[in-house]
Amino acid sequence: MSDEQRAVAIDSAIEQSVHALRHEISVHLPPQVMQIEQYRLQQLLQFWLDLELERADFKIQACEEKYSIEVEGLPLTFTIDRIDALTDGGLVVIDYKTSMVVANKSWADDRIAEPQLPIYVSLALKDEQVVAVCFAKIRTDESKFIGLSVDEGVLPDVTALDKVKNNSAFIRFEHWDALLQIGRA
Repeated sequence: MSDEQRAVAIDSAIEQSVHALRHEISVHLPPQVMQIEQYRLQQLLQFWLDLELERADFKIQACEEKYSIEVEGLPLTFTIDRIDALTDGGLVVIDYKTSMVVANKSWADDRIAEPQLPIYVSLALKDEQVVAVCFAKIRTDESKFIGLSVDEGVLPDVTALDKVKNNSAFIRFEHWDALLQIGRA
């Protein structure tokens, strides 16, 4: 898309969302508040799409895909926010976050604080070639990818496991496939 086409698509998506929101909530929001929110969303989406343009070529394979599995007799259903397929092979698994503090460092701990991505990859996508696992932190004050990948350059500012493991808690993972198994422990 050209910059103009992208701006039109962003405005259209925001307008559709605002229209849907008006029908879902019973509180009347003044037009000035809605206008401020629309402007905020325009800026946020434009920044995020600019960040997405820095990525290696990909196609969205799934959005909000539901998976049902059974673990030790316990049925589990969860939703993976997004799975992208890189054109040169491999999947990127993304979990969107809007909270102020988003981190993946606990993935190397014995007790993981943010286990959903490791669980998605090691259980639901265990037979797939996952090459990056990340949070997509989307906030007006800071938007970025936070995670790990098998190689450099898969996602902007996401470091390959081999580059971080020797000077961090990730040293215990000999290779990428060992990291992908942590949700099974």
